[in-house]
Amino acid sequence: MSILSRLYNRLFAGESWISAAEVRTGAGTRVMGCRPLEEGTWMLESRALVAQDRMDDLQFQVVLDDGTVLDSALRGSQRIASPRGNSKVAWYELCYVTLLSKEMGNVTVRFQSASSGEALCAWTMSQQRWQRELTDDYYALVRNPFADGSYEEWRERQCVTDDQLQRQRESHFPYEPLVSLVSPLYRTPPAFLRVMIDSVRAQSYQKWELVLVNASPDDEALAEVLASYDDERIIVVDHPENDGIDGNTNCGIAASHGDYVGFLDHDDFIEPDLLYEYVARINETQDVDLLYCDEDSFEEGKGYTLPLFKPDRSPDLLYSNNYVIHLLMVSRWLLDRTERSGPLTNGAQDYDLTLKAFEVGRSIVHVPRVLYHWRMHSGSTNGGNSDAKPYCNDAGAYTIEQHFKRRGITADVVDTDCIFVYQLKIHSDIATSSVSAVFDSDESLESGSWDAAVADGLATVTPSESLESERDILAYRNESARKASSEYVLFAAGDVAPITSDALSVLLPYFERSEVGLISPRLLTPQDTLCQSGIVVRADGQLTELGIDLPAWDSGYIGRFHRPANYAAVAPDCVIMRRKDFLEAGGYDESYGSLLYAQVDLCLRLAQKGLLTLYVPFAELRHSRTRFEALSPLHPSVRDLLAHDAKRLAEAWPAIVSSPDGFYNANLDQSSSYYLLDHTK
Repeated sequence: MSILSRLYNRLFAGESWISAAEVRTGAGTRVMGCRPLEEGTWMLESRALVAQDRMDDLQFQVVLDDGTVLDSALRGSQRIASPRGNSKVAWYELCYVTLLSKEMGNVTVRFQSASSGEALCAWTMSQQRWQRELTDDYYALVRNPFADGSYEEWRERQCVTDDQLQRQRESHFPYEPLVSLVSPLYRTPPAFLRVMIDSVRAQSYQKWELVLVNASPDDEALAEVLASYDDERIIVVDHPENDGIDGNTNCGIAASHGDYVGFLDHDDFIEPDLLYEYVARINETQDVDLLYCDEDSFEEGKGYTLPLFKPDRSPDLLYSNNYVIHLLMVSRWLLDRTERSGPLTNGAQDYDLTLKAFEVGRSIVHVPRVLYHWRMHSGSTNGGNSDAKPYCNDAGAYTIEQHFKRRGITADVVDTDCIFVYQLKIHSDIATSSVSAVFDSDESLESGSWDAAVADGLATVTPSESLESERDILAYRNESARKASSEYVLFAAGDVAPITSDALSVLLPYFERSEVGLISPRLLTPQDTLCQSGIVVRADGQLTELGIDLPAWDSGYIGRFHRPANYAAVAPDCVIMRRKDFLEAGGYDESYGSLLYAQVDLCLRLAQKGLLTLYVPFAELRHSRTRFEALSPLHPSVRDLLAHDAKRLAEAWPAIVSSPDGFYNANLDQSSSYYLLDHTK
């Protein structure tokens, strides 16, 4: 967890925010923020969380560029009992205050051991902007699976054993469909081809056929590999016409006989229990029309890397990039009801089929296991090698545009600075004047931050008197929505203001899609860190706010913090929805004591009605106050209130909290804000 998230999120949700490293060293450090006292003078607040037996050893320094050490004052301390029940660790919160002149230039804040001089944490401040000097411990806290050096060890623990495979071979399902795997071949390296074919033949579920569409029958080495297999389940279709990846794939579909058809790249390979896992899900879930799994990359000499841990059904993430990818399998029922991909989708035919499945498919199933290995080499698009197949990126944009055209929605698809990642721009006539903005206070309105939107017709509502509690805010928001006459209602904290004047015009077009229920923009702190992108709902009603306190420039795991996506819930700081949907869902449940939990509950009720909660990073707003200026989560009454709300949420939504959040991933640490791998598995 990051600096603010451990203090705000984990403790706020009633769980330990003290890391193992801090328990070991007996000290944790946090630089909390810098705020102006008067013109030209700033107050720096720095906090330390220190074990009782380490308090005398902690040294705090504020150092200028010229080496001058400034005085600091201990403003107060608060004893915090160890949440781990370790009687030897009694934690204290210390708050150091230092007055700074704005003209002093760079200032380094450092906590260190007085006895050894070892730096525990250091930050550098340049005027109003912060640059972190990250310690190894901090890297460990934000190290997502792409950077996790122990991934291969973790992967080996997840692999099925020989005994398990044997039991799978001997078992039977009530329904045992024939599964066709289609793989177009074109001058495939013989060694890669053998590995792929052997991985299919090793499947513990044996009711399959492998359809190999050979678009290079003149390749003698490839033909020799194919001739070496004497297996009637392997069907070779010579296709010298070479109609491109899409045409060759269509040829394989036409030659297949399976109840389900999957697609396997000619140079990749799969785990021996992939088909078994897929068929198990087909038997568990009614009318499954699309299946996919988690995957990783494989490079000769380097092994397994870059694991892709995917969410369940997330249409908005799919419109940003094809996160489904491999191993895509669809039902014959679906194939019979969709058109085959054409030449303009060549290289993105799997994306095209996935979008069609999201349109008409009955059940979409994600298998959260790494069962597919995507090979990295010079001829592959894996790893962002756009030169390998430059047409694929354009084909991907075309497939998204065609998807919306079939839905009767006009949309432009714009390239981003990342290959195969797109920004969706829906054409819309929804006007700002159709929105009522309900602010919890008039702070940002009085500053003029919303003047441009007001000039465009935005109706604004502010409370007639100060709201004393979050329960008061819930009642105020409900009453304001009931009294409004607008089609849309925006709820926002009083200090939230748009960074750019087009924030509403970015958000409103998403409501051209009837399935969108609630939208949250990207919210930043005064220090240009992310407030959160979405919320993971965990066991016992605990919550994890994703991306909290991450620098705004950091896109996070697979770019998730910079891409639209659907989540179980988002924070209540700034959300917009149709007023009709809000009222039909019952508004905010005022029996919750916290706005955060009431917001999560509202998102879950919208989902129950088939409506999506959406995070859109292209609209940016900012808080003028830090969380710690607006809230005091260390206060016992706040902790008690949130513990009560967590229990209430768990009781209200037992099916939700009893299983991993599908918008996240079961292989990830559910308490991590940064998509860390769950090493307890």
